[in-house]
Amino acid sequence: LNAETKTREDADAKLKALNKDKVNTPKLVKAAAKLQRAAKGDEKPFRYYATLVLAKAAHNAKDYDSAETFYRACSDIAIDDLQSSEHITQAVDDHLDFLLFRKKHDAVIELSERVMAINGDQTLTFFNNFEVAGKLLLARSRKGETKEVLETLDRLIKKADGLFLYRQM
Repeated sequence: LNAETKTREDADAKLKALNKDKVNTPKLVKAAAKLQRAAKGDEKPFRYYATLVLAKAAHNAKDYDSAETFYRACSDIAIDDLQSSEHITQAVDDHLDFLLFRKKHDAVIELSERVMAINGDQTLTFFNNFEVAGKLLLARSRKGETKEVLETLDRLIKKADGLFLYRQM
């Protein structure tokens, strides 16, 4: 899979093929997840696009434990290794959406805070200030942390000099 998914286009094509194969994809995902979980230390059996494809394929196959394993691995590779705003935004956005879908609000908060601590380029800053902040606030509100949501919004409004989008939140 690593050799077949070196670009975003390759990854999209491979995901389409996997989604069509309803018999073999769940088996592939389970086997790959077992390999991913068995990896020790800095060992990474799959590259960025391979983990992204496996995460989405597992999600589509409703193997949510495997999907979570791959979404986490993909986010880690993007943040720790690639450090590219394009890869970080893609991996983290998909990961956060998955965690919200699974109602894992503490994990959303943890990942959001991790990403928001990264000083990046304009693309990453925009992503953090809007997408990640919105999902962080959503997770906190779903947990009933109204006070924290209001404090965070107040801090964001002051930081962004009253930006209209934060006032809407």
